[in-house]
Formats: sequence, structure tokens, C-alpha cells
Amino acid sequence: MTSEFDIIKNIQTHIIERNPQLIKGIGDDAAVVKKDTHTVHVISKDLLIEDIHFELKFTSWLDLGKKAMAVNLSDIAAMAAKPAYALVALGIPSKMTSSDISELYTGLEYVANEFSVSIVGGDLSRSPDKLFISITVVGEVTNTGCKYRDGAQEGDGIYVSGPLGSAAIGFAGLKKKKIIDHAYVQAFKNPRPRIALGSLLAECSYVHAMIDTSDGLVQDLEHMMHASKMQARLVLDDIPIEKEFHETCKKLKLDPVETLLTGGEDYQLLFCMDDKKLPNLLKKLEMKRNIQINRIGSVMKPCEDSHTPTIQVFDSKQKEVKIKTKGFDHFKS
Repeated sequence: MTSEFDIIKNIQTHIIERNPQLIKGIGDDAAVVKKDTHTVHVISKDLLIEDIHFELKFTSWLDLGKKAMAVNLSDIAAMAAKPAYALVALGIPSKMTSSDISELYTGLEYVANEFSVSIVGGDLSRSPDKLFISITVVGEVTNTGCKYRDGAQEGDGIYVSGPLGSAAIGFAGLKKKKIIDHAYVQAFKNPRPRIALGSLLAECSYVHAMIDTSDGLVQDLEHMMHASKMQARLVLDDIPIEKEFHETCKKLKLDPVETLLTGGEDYQLLFCMDDKKLPNLLKKLEMKRNIQINRIGSVMKPCEDSHTPTIQVFDSKQKEVKIKTKGFDHFKS
């Protein structure tokens, strides 16, 4: 089967954008629709399928509910919006009990409440075998504050909101039944949508493009560079990692470079901004002690050589790091 992203491109050829209120349709982390003169609605939907996006042997119903809501809110954060409403649809297999459903919804509501989101409805259906969770989230942001994938500019710095590769390590540790640092397990089981940072970046006109790291750093950055018609250069040693990252990768027999560059589900914010404005942003972040950002690379003008990859990664000795895979693809993994 073709790739997920080729399928999306094919679908786009069949879609006609009829509503003049629509600002952004298919092709970003969420759709954007005009609400009034100053505000837009940001609308996102994600689908989670048992044994594709989650395995019940690695998670409780409570944690699954928390994660399902959190990863959906992350798409809203990636547009610099604040989430407001959610619709939850479930395909429920016969093995699932009323108690399981209650625990799942307790997790969903826990994260929804934390971020002032109201679950306002949804749908239920019987599923023949696996659990399906589909969540739609509606958020709001000023029309000038919304961030898209396609605004990166030549010379921008590339920044990320926290450690990468952690969730992939957490999943590997659970799968291989190895004892690893709790931070890695939490990164996989309990991701945190960066709503506060996203909302703060909405106030910054010098932040030109943004996405969240759901499918892996290289793949998500490539989406942003393709949309912006730019290329990117990353510095491997500048990418933030949790403590004992390399030791833990060795313990789990993971390639640390591949894990860092292509391990998905970290749900950090990845954004491009004018480096000269960094002092302004750092001043805004002074009161947000739990928010950190790291500069990991630069946006470059596209090369005339079509064989040059969109994303290039270099180590501390300026040696190029070859990228074997890009990240998660539903139809190739």
C-alpha cells in the first residue's frame, strides 16, 4: 500500500472547499474556520485503534483515556490555540465491560478538566474485535495568533519544547519488560499537550511556523519544510534528551540516533522563529518555570540540487548523519 501521506494527497484532490469561512482545510494539524472578526475556531480529529496506536497489555483504561485526550489536545496546541470542546466516539468490542468504559471516560475527563475542555457528545458503536477511539476537539485563537506549518522563513531557528525520543524508549522498555527510568515510561503513557506554550507563542508574531512531534522529529519537521518550501539543517547534539538516554538505548538495544530522530509520540512543539527575537521570547518564559525550549537547527533556502534531502542532520564534528527512516507511517509500519 502507498504511504499515509500519499493517501492524504489523493484525498485532497477530491475535496472542494465550499465554505468561505474556511481559512485552512486539509494539510495542517487542524482545520481553521473563521468565528468572528478577531477569532478563529481550530478543529482537529484523531483516531486511535487498538494494536496500532495502543496495546492494552501496556496500559490501564484510565491511562488510555488520559493519553487519548492528551494527544488530541496536542494538535490544538500545535496551532497555538486553546481547546474548548471535545466529541468522543467509541467503537466498543464485546470484551470491554461497563467498568472498563467508566474507567476510560474517567481518564478522558481527567485531562479534559485539566485543560478546561468540555466533552459535549460523541457516538458509540459496536466493534467486532478492537477498540476504536475517535476524538474531535474544537479550540479558539485570535486570527493573527494561529500558527501553521507553512510559514517557516530562511534563516529562522528551529526550536523544540522538550526531550525527544523518550516515548519510543518508554514503549520499548515496556515491550521488552526492562526496568527503565520512570520519565521514559511516563513520556509514553502520559504525554503532556503543550497548551500553555502554544498559547504563549500565539502572542509572538516572530514565530513563523509550528507542528507537534507525533510521528518523529524528522518526519514532522519534513512536513513543515515541505509546506514552507524550505530545507532544514539540524545539529544532533543540540537536540534535548532525558538523562541516561544513551545508556538506556544501549540497555534496550535501540539505535540512539534513530530513536532520537524518528521515535514518535513525544508531542513536543516544534517551531521556527526569528532568532533575533529570542530574548523577547525568553522574557515571556521567565514566569513559566516549567517550560523549556531548545534551539536544534536552522531553516535553509532550498538547494537547486533536487537530490539534497529536505532535512540534513550533522554531528558536533560537522559530519552528516545519514537518516535511515523518517518516522511513523500507518501504512508502512
